This record gives sequence, structure tokens and C-alpha cells, in this order.
Amino acid sequence: MGEISVTPSRYGKSHQAHDFSRKHQHAAKKSSSWWNSPETKRKKRVAGYKLYAVEGRVKSSVKKGFRWVKRTFSRVVH
Repeated sequence: MGEISVTPSRYGKSHQAHDFSRKHQHAAKKSSSWWNSPETKRKKRVAGYKLYAVEGRVKSSVKKGFRWVKRTFSRVVH
């Protein structure tokens, strides 16, 4: 049987460590500005639209309730 020779990787350890640190720095840089990404801005904007819609429905419901109370008490008085 022939011997199996084990040779170090083509780049060696120093290149692998450098490659890892570069990827890590890129990931850290990207995650540090997640609140300023276009996708996050869009989500905030859509959430604002939804909140505005809910506010309108609540106001409408309160107005209808107030009108109902006025009509009901007006009928009771007359």
C-alpha cells in the first residue's frame, strides 16, 4: 500500500484567519446599521400607515357610539 501524505492547505492558517476576520468585520459592519436599511425603513413606514388606519377606525367607532348614545337618550326624553 502506498503512503498517504498529508499536506497543509494551499493557503495555510494565516490566510484562513485573515479571511475569517474579514468576513466577521463585514458582518459586523452590516449589522451595525440595520436600523437604517431600506427594508427597515419600509417596515416602519408600513407600520405607521397601519397605525393611522387603526386610529381612524377607533375615531369612527367612538363617533358612532356617541351618536348612538345621543339618539338613545333623545328617544328616552321624548
